Amino acid sequence: MGLSNREYVGRALDTLATSLGSYIASVLNGVAPGISWPKLLEHKDSSAGRAPMTYSPTDLSVQLRVMTESLGSLGYPFNLGHDARSYTSELRQTRNLWAHNETFNDADTFRALDTAGRLAKHLGLDGAAQALGALLDDYKLRDTSGRVSVTSETGVGSAAGEKPEPQPLEQPMKQHPVSVEITAAESLSYAMVHNGFKFVRQIKISNPGTEIRGAVVRVEVFASTGRISEDFQQYVDLAAGQAIVLDDVDVHVSAATMDELSDKQPGRVVVTIESSAAGPAATELGKAEARLQLLPAQLWIAGRGLVSYEFLAAFVQPHHPAISKLVSEAADLLEEATGSSSLDGYMDSAERVDEIVFALAQAASKRDIRYSMPPASWGVQGQQIRTLRKFWKTASEPASIRLLSWQPRWSSAASPRSCGS
Repeated sequence: MGLSNREYVGRALDTLATSLGSYIASVLNGVAPGISWPKLLEHKDSSAGRAPMTYSPTDLSVQLRVMTESLGSLGYPFNLGHDARSYTSELRQTRNLWAHNETFNDADTFRALDTAGRLAKHLGLDGAAQALGALLDDYKLRDTSGRVSVTSETGVGSAAGEKPEPQPLEQPMKQHPVSVEITAAESLSYAMVHNGFKFVRQIKISNPGTEIRGAVVRVEVFASTGRISEDFQQYVDLAAGQAIVLDDVDVHVSAATMDELSDKQPGRVVVTIESSAAGPAATELGKAEARLQLLPAQLWIAGRGLVSYEFLAAFVQPHHPAISKLVSEAADLLEEATGSSSLDGYMDSAERVDEIVFALAQAASKRDIRYSMPPASWGVQGQQIRTLRKFWKTASEPASIRLLSWQPRWSSAASPRSCGS
């Protein structure tokens, strides 16, 4: 008796796991030398408060997990492309179904063997790719021989000269609609667009019906005036009864349009899944949208997490001519008070830093710029940040000052204004 579908799937998973262990070790040895890589997952689980477990480096579920999850300060060391992420995500589900003794029909089995082979080939695991290819070929032959024997037993077309009964035309496969879930940032600003912030963080596509090959994922961003994003589409294969996840979708929004916004306005991210047919023949398989607040170029709002505080630094203009004038005035005051106009505070003592800061405050005070306490909700409601050009024009009136002349050394956000945009 030949192998069952479950046995074919089990062999494919075992074959892949045998080669993945050495591949994973070679990648992680480069970023975490001397550490047994399963310990990385054990430490991650411990930090998250999960019950302690000991992981085996030959367990496929552990292998696929370490390849697809963030490893703390190491991030995503495998840097998998879209195809590889799709294969690993699908195989994690396949392995979970197999471990729970679920049944596999012919289509599911073919898909599992094919995906395992594709992942092995993508990662350059030549031995595993050849073995999985041979296993898939064996499964195809088994499938074909099984169909021949069934035909022979029924006797259809076996008698010489006997005409087979006409068979009904094959009906086109019904495409079941898919469900779409979008995880996106709460707001989008000019600074975020300028710095390439990936605001569409995740798209989850679930297919409850039959397998769909080559589906098209389209992502669009709309403002009240119409679409403001560039064309984005990605082709995906949707396995029957399974889901795939697209992370950090790289959708580009027009920076010029965001720069022209003068007021907050509602926006939306629209994700549409279509069949692979071209033009009018394409069928809409699923659709979803998420709300997105579009911020004017000079507005900053404190969002969740640290990312909004990092983008606050995008408004810094350390090279603006007005800053040079202010610093020059502070240097003169500093020389009068201390006998030295040097501003190299970080290379000197803490006392010198205090003297420099005091001189800068004096220079600002002479321009009638005073500090004021902001309301408790200033970050939640949003603050209109004036450029230095506008700021100095109104400097005769009392004003509060944000330290926009100071650039945090830890910030990764570039200033769109200082970058010539």
